[in-house]
Amino acid sequence: MSSILLLEDDEELGEALRIYLQKAGYEIRLAGNCRSAEIFLTEYVPDIVIADIMVTVVINRLRKKIENNMTESVYIRNVFGVGYTFGE
Repeated sequence: MSSILLLEDDEELGEALRIYLQKAGYEIRLAGNCRSAEIFLTEYVPDIVIADIMVTVVINRLRKKIENNMTESVYIRNVFGVGYTFGE
């Protein structure tokens, strides 16, 4: 089973992505902030790291740790906007 470290600071979105990816057959570690991601990276080496674009500023701190632990690094920058409306 492939493992993913998902770094997402939006708790609801992170949980929704975790559930979706688990149902797709991935082992997911969900980190809500950079510090949690650092802890996860000392415990295991994920196959993939997916980071929220808003968190990528702090992921630069993690880049060296990720590159030292993973055999291959590919950075994909993704911008995704979601609009929420609540009632009228």
